[in-house]
Amino acid sequence: MTICLELDAAAFHGLCPVTHLGVVSCEGPDAASFLHNQLSQDIQGLQNQQARLAVFCNAKGRMQASMLVYRESEETFFLVLPLTLLAQTLKRLSMFVLRSKVKLQDRSEHFDMAAALGQSAVSLGLIEGKETPSLAAWNAGSISAQSIGQAASEAGIISRSSFWVKLYPAWGQERFLLIKPKDTRWPLPVLALSELARERFIQSEVLSGVATLDVASFEQFVPQMLNMESVGAVSFKKGCYPGQEVVARSQFRGTLKRRSLLVVSQHALQPGQAIYDLSDPREPCAQVVQVSAMPGTEGFFVAIACFSLPSLLPQEMEWALPKTPDLSSGINQMSQVLWSEHLSALPPDRPPQRLGLLALPYALLEDL
Repeated sequence: MTICLELDAAAFHGLCPVTHLGVVSCEGPDAASFLHNQLSQDIQGLQNQQARLAVFCNAKGRMQASMLVYRESEETFFLVLPLTLLAQTLKRLSMFVLRSKVKLQDRSEHFDMAAALGQSAVSLGLIEGKETPSLAAWNAGSISAQSIGQAASEAGIISRSSFWVKLYPAWGQERFLLIKPKDTRWPLPVLALSELARERFIQSEVLSGVATLDVASFEQFVPQMLNMESVGAVSFKKGCYPGQEVVARSQFRGTLKRRSLLVVSQHALQPGQAIYDLSDPREPCAQVVQVSAMPGTEGFFVAIACFSLPSLLPQEMEWALPKTPDLSSGINQMSQVLWSEHLSALPPDRPPQRLGLLALPYALLEDL
């Protein structure tokens, strides 16, 4: 059975304050090589004013954090990640500095962040001319700051530290993460946007299908379980990094049995919560990674959940993992939910809480 969720596109048009993310600076002559050796991404291949998604793994290939990496200059990088994991990630990264000429610092208190939803790069004044298809997710650039205050100047943060990163779309709507030093003003096109509640950005993050690691998912998954290689967070052509052998083996041997999908529930879900296949009560078939209430709906919740693929029916697989997602179709197409008869948010010995499946808004990368 399918249902259609009615969602007003205006709910994702405006500017959201972002308060749950922090910023770590990595500076020094060895900054590029240091990050390249620790993260899943080809950091040395980044050009100035470029950004990419990356993950930080332990030796067993389990993810400890996911982050946006922005290269401001030859020797300066900014890492953007949840505040809940920032301190421990900074501490662990610092353990590997050794003799490298690198300085890592928590700079969160020096920056403001916001998310522009439902806007193009041109309308925000981030680029001139027409936006082209080449402006894909994780593209980035600098923002011309309107002014800079003394506090930011004394902290050594100059106006060129203002930058933007294009995120994956959510519910057919464009999204940009904007970051600037405190005591500076956003450019006028950004200031003109209507203000949205901060929860709108959280909701858009889940609807994008790109999971953000948090406390409940710490060291729970290898990157492919959260589709990280399919959204450009893993390079299979770079050299070694912690957990690289496990990540590469999973991809090249075609042994991937777990993938993340979008699920819908009429009951509240929690990160880390188990999902069950009522036809096979031996153990959970999925785990909730990230969850949000659905704006403008009557008590619906949407979540990213990591599934054991054999637990899904063929028609559910075809629905939830389209080969060529059509983002141009926008909200109407993406609002179709396939209601499952065998998936439940509660164990088989309790009354079932049925779950629905949304189509993932991007295609999975095939095994190499």
